[in-house]
Amino acid sequence: MTSGNQDDWTADQRMNYLQHAQSTAEKIGNSLVNNLVIAGTTAVSDILTIPMGLFTVATGGNFIENPINRWAVDAQNSTQKALPIYRGSDYEDKNLLGKMGTNVFWADLIQNLGFTEGMMASSLALSYLKLPSVAISLIASIGEGSVEAINRKDEVL
Repeated sequence: MTSGNQDDWTADQRMNYLQHAQSTAEKIGNSLVNNLVIAGTTAVSDILTIPMGLFTVATGGNFIENPINRWAVDAQNSTQKALPIYRGSDYEDKNLLGKMGTNVFWADLIQNLGFTEGMMASSLALSYLKLPSVAISLIASIGEGSVEAINRKDEVL
């Protein structure tokens, strides 16, 4: 654990401190809320990406950077910022087996299952349209891929 004046800590020391100071209950609680936001926004964006993307292109915009996808990304990011799961270098530097023995790993897993849950929910909703399975998978994949593209672009900027 880091000691001394917190003003003198590096960013890495601060993250290690926050990771260890955050209780397991807080990590799991934050991951559950993030899971729900991710699942909900993923389901909505998966269903609406194609019609909103086509409308956005028709009005001179970008298919991927449409208002629904931007809303999903912003909602996910703001919730994860408000309810973080702290990860320090002492976690990041571990191998997979070492990570699996930590509460950070399991909190991340719970949180990120929201993407799978959202895609399952959108696929279930789309199945009521009596579309072929391949079309349902394609629609949901385009929606999820579009949101992921925005996330990656935002990380680079």
